[in-house]
Amino acid sequence: MKGRWRSWPEGPPRLPSAPVPAWVPSAPAPLVVLAALAVILAVAGCGGGGEPAVRLEVAARAPVRFGAFPFRERAALAEALAPLLGWLQERLGRPVRLVVIQNYAELDRLIRQRRIDLGWFTPRRRPGPDGLGMVPIGQPVIEGEGGAYHGIVVARRDRGFRGLADLAGGSFAYVDRQSKSGFLLPNRLLLGAGLEPLRAFRRVEFAGTHDRCLEEILAGRADAGAVTDLLTRSHAWEAAFRDDLQILASTAPILPDPLVARADDPDLAPASLTALLTGMVADPAGRAALDQLRQRLGITGFRPPDPSADR
Repeated sequence: MKGRWRSWPEGPPRLPSAPVPAWVPSAPAPLVVLAALAVILAVAGCGGGGEPAVRLEVAARAPVRFGAFPFRERAALAEALAPLLGWLQERLGRPVRLVVIQNYAELDRLIRQRRIDLGWFTPRRRPGPDGLGMVPIGQPVIEGEGGAYHGIVVARRDRGFRGLADLAGGSFAYVDRQSKSGFLLPNRLLLGAGLEPLRAFRRVEFAGTHDRCLEEILAGRADAGAVTDLLTRSHAWEAAFRDDLQILASTAPILPDPLVARADDPDLAPASLTALLTGMVADPAGRAALDQLRQRLGITGFRPPDPSADR
C-alpha cells in the first residue's frame, strides 16, 4: 500500500490510551515484551499445513529525498543524475528519490517541512537554533577550467549576428532570474556590450530550463538566449551546437553549486557524506558512476566544501 510520508517537528501525535483495569498487575517492560512475543509465536504455530498464521515484517528504511532545480528538462535531469543517485543509494542502503524543485520559495518550504534530505543547490538558509537548514557536503569538480563552468550567449548561425550589440531590439530567452549562467552573469556581458538587460530587447521570456531555452532559439521564437556551457558537452545537443548554433560570448568561470545535506539528520552525518563523495575516485563503482557523470554533466569528482565560502 502506497502512502505519503509525513513528518512531525515534535514527533507523531499521541493517541489516548485505554484505561488499564485494576485487576491487571503491572510488569516490568522486558517481561511485557517477552510475553507479547510468546503470544505471537504461539499463534504463529497454530496455522494449518505448517504455514505460520502470523508473519513478522520489518518496515523498509525511509527513502532519501534528493532535491535539485530543473536546470534540465525533468527526464533529462533524472537521467543525468541517475549515476550519482544510484551510487548513493547503494552506499547508504536506502532508496534515493529525486525531488525537482521549481523555485527558492518551494525550496524554503520543503526545508522547513524536512522533506529534503540531500540536494544540489546553494542553500539560502543556514541552520538555526532549531537545526533546520542545509550544510554543504561536497563541491562538484567540473571538467575544464578550474573545475568551473560558464554561461554562454547563443544564437542561430543563420541569423548572421556578429556580436552582442547586434542583439539590440530583438527577442531574448533567459532561463530563470535565479540562474547564474542563464541570467545573472550573462547580463554582465550585455552591459559590457552597451546593452541594458531586459530593456534592450523587444521581447524577453524566461524559458524555465536550459534545454527549453535552446529549443526556443532553434525554433526561431527567440533570436538569442543565455544558457550553461554544460549543454555543449551533452550528447543531446552536440549536433545543434555543431551545425545550427553559435556562441556569441562566454561569462567568467562559475563554481557549481555544492551538494548539501540536512543538518539535523543523524543518519546523514555531513562529515561521513563528505568522505563518501570524495572517496568515489578510490572505489570501482564510484569511478564508474563518475565516468557517466563526466559524460552527462562534465563532473569529474567531488572535493570537500570550502568552509570559508559564504553560502
